[in-house]
Amino acid sequence: MMKTFFEIYKENIQVFSIIGLLLLWALTASAWAIKNVSSKRPVIIYSNVGTDPVAVDLEGLNKKSIATKDAIRENFLNKFVLVCENFDHRNLKERFVSTCSHMFSQKYLIKNKSPIRRLMLRANKIKLTQIAEPIKIEKLSPDIYIAKFIQTKAMRGEPLTSKTKAYKYKLTKSTPTINNPFGVVVDEISAISK
Repeated sequence: MMKTFFEIYKENIQVFSIIGLLLLWALTASAWAIKNVSSKRPVIIYSNVGTDPVAVDLEGLNKKSIATKDAIRENFLNKFVLVCENFDHRNLKERFVSTCSHMFSQKYLIKNKSPIRRLMLRANKIKLTQIAEPIKIEKLSPDIYIAKFIQTKAMRGEPLTSKTKAYKYKLTKSTPTINNPFGVVVDEISAISK
């Protein structure tokens, strides 16, 4: 004789109750997570088709621009100053190879190979430590920005010096990478005289 579902249910009521409660809990937790977590934080999607990053509202799938090209480039320059202008004679070569070189165009690196090597040798010889803190980043044109920062230098045998520096940077679009997710690199740098 074959048992009906209700007979099986009566015999195993505890097992079915636990399965039912776990299923109810899983559905409730999933619904709560989708409703409360994803709708409060947009997801940033980077694309390589020349568009700005876009935030996707997971509930309504509405596209909202959250970062403009200018904001991305200003953030890039801010990080550039913090990473490439802050160094110690002991870590300059390692820092340049691991981080800074990804923020320059290949054209710039090839053109300035000798001056970069001289800077590394000089920094090591005079035991140079340099600290830079960004003050202001201004846009002059779509690809040209000015970064102003306070540069503090310490050299062996000399007093600490602090100056306000300003450089003009020409930026070029690049493919975003793990080391440089901004999709921008420095193509030219020139000092601005005061």
